[in-house]
Amino acid sequence: MIAEAQAAVNAQPKTATLDSALRLQRLLEKLETRQSLGAPWSARFGLNRDAALLERLRPHYARAIGQALITPARSRWAQQLQALNQAPSAELATDPARTEQGYQALKAYLTLDQPARAEPAFLAAQLAARNDGFSPALLRAMAQFYAERLAGQPAWRIPADAALAGASRQTLIGQLGRQQADDTRYQQILAEAAAKHPPQTLAALLPGQDLRGLWRSESSLPGVFTRKAWDEHLRAAFANAHRRQGSAGDWVLGAGEAGQGLGEDWQGLGRHLFLQPLDQSWHTLLQPAAASLNQLWDQSIVRPWQASFAGRYPFHRSDADASLPELGRFLHPGDGLVQQFVRQQLGGVLEQQGDQWSPDPAAAQALRFDLNFLNELNRLSRLSSLLYAQGDAGIRFELKPTATIGLEEIRLQLDQHSLHYFNQMTSWKALSWPGDPLKAGASLQWQTEKTGLRQTQDHPGRWGVLRLLEQAQREQIDRATPGRRRRCRAGNWAPATDARPP
Repeated sequence: MIAEAQAAVNAQPKTATLDSALRLQRLLEKLETRQSLGAPWSARFGLNRDAALLERLRPHYARAIGQALITPARSRWAQQLQALNQAPSAELATDPARTEQGYQALKAYLTLDQPARAEPAFLAAQLAARNDGFSPALLRAMAQFYAERLAGQPAWRIPADAALAGASRQTLIGQLGRQQADDTRYQQILAEAAAKHPPQTLAALLPGQDLRGLWRSESSLPGVFTRKAWDEHLRAAFANAHRRQGSAGDWVLGAGEAGQGLGEDWQGLGRHLFLQPLDQSWHTLLQPAAASLNQLWDQSIVRPWQASFAGRYPFHRSDADASLPELGRFLHPGDGLVQQFVRQQLGGVLEQQGDQWSPDPAAAQALRFDLNFLNELNRLSRLSSLLYAQGDAGIRFELKPTATIGLEEIRLQLDQHSLHYFNQMTSWKALSWPGDPLKAGASLQWQTEKTGLRQTQDHPGRWGVLRLLEQAQREQIDRATPGRRRRCRAGNWAPATDARPP
């Protein structure tokens, strides 16, 4: 028997067939018969290994019968249920046979998920309902063998698709008329709750939440469909309704599963009537909302920005300068286009902390933001805070030239500001940018011991300071001082200049 079992296992193909499953089934039948009637004398006296063989063969049998018979049948039932759910109600109402077939398909489908509920005769008939040339009598025998043992083998369970099962239950409940009494009682419970819970506006439902940019509605929600009504009235009312009507019910349609203390007939009611519709509505809302926000951002910010700054310095290496007032139109922290968009369109899901925007933790189901978008948004926000710290566009800073070997004189011109150094005592000089637009530009001159005055850097225009700094070598020389203190050197023989915030 051991050799026969080993041969049967070794002969299993990668994709099981009914023939290979049948071979394992016959071995299991033989072993089960020997267990019930007793093994032959030659296999007794400590030599019997039937129990161990059964334990070893059952997983192989489950795999083989699963591939050859159960999985195709389960796929067939799932297709039936999907077609049933998509069919118009009026069409199903005129075809009771189709509805009944759907009920049987759902029952068989759920039986695989709940082996303890298996009805061998019913399940065997559903499994054997195929026409592929295999002997019908042999197919029924194989289905019967599997169905009779399913209840005792929890490991054979195949989880059901919860969404498919739930939708099929609702379709069948509506067609079979098995919930008419429940519907009447349900409406009575809602009527009783409505008297105690008046309609609620969106602001009342979400106290303390910033709803700008997400919803604009004066409508109200019936009070019975709120968490408060559920907690204070509906949960207990449904539980009482179950206790009054008893525990009998059709488990296929959802009456036989435990459900949040509501009892068998009312199990899942809160999930189907409250949580599931809310979840579906929320995701239905988010998809177009996200697409709409992306489109609005593109129209309000991206395209105008490209029209204003494409091919202009400092956003591109170009001789053409970007307009500083136009930059303020986008970045001003008070009424800039970027700040307006975030506050008006995303105020309910983003919150500002200092000059940084981050998802609001109070919005548990907020839109998911791309990390790159948030990083770029915060970079613009930091630039806005720096550039408009004094109200108008401008940056204040201090410069101090330092002694450089071989240099006698340094002349630095930043807009209308001049800095002249000729080996005297150095000191910090307060400067600001931008300066007088009629004197816009930046230039650097110096004189060595052996040469006359030299000028190697000259950048006209409002962005001349940035063009000059772009050519400099920069290093941080003091990390302890508040703000940032850096040393800049323009060229190999140019003077060194220290810079710091005011």
